[in-house]
Amino acid sequence: SFSSAGITSAEVLNKISAAAASAAVSDRDLIEGLKRSGSVAVASGVKFDELIGIISALQEKTSRGGAVIGNSLKTIFTRIQDVEKLKSLQNLGVEITDLEGRVLSSNKVIENLAPTFAKLDQATRVNLADNLVGKFQIAPFLALLEDYNLRISRSGEVANTSLNAT
Repeated sequence: SFSSAGITSAEVLNKISAAAASAAVSDRDLIEGLKRSGSVAVASGVKFDELIGIISALQEKTSRGGAVIGNSLKTIFTRIQDVEKLKSLQNLGVEITDLEGRVLSSNKVIENLAPTFAKLDQATRVNLADNLVGKFQIAPFLALLEDYNLRISRSGEVANTSLNAT
């Protein structure tokens, strides 16, 4: 899935090992998560290191396995890029495009949603999450939003570890 990014299989293994060593996640869970969500992540603009960070953060927060997280991310990334959902986010004041008018990557849209989402009342948050990603993906979606609202995002820390792996 990420071969177009010019990542060799040796680099992939080094990145996975470095991320697993820095987070409470196993190599196997990272591989399962990548395997199940990789092609959708690429299509929605998520970079390899970012995806490793997201999978690791969700594993730590939810204690779900890599396969479950990968399937959840596949659904979340697909649904968050839906035109109608993007319009509703834009109506909330969430930045969904770059300066050239191109839709941002799925993870960047979610990251931009996080501060706005935190200001909503509980019922509105649950309803919005359900409308955006569906009932079965609410827990990992909320965990990802929570991570993006941290002063230092765990997914960002692990993504940096992966990015700097040699």
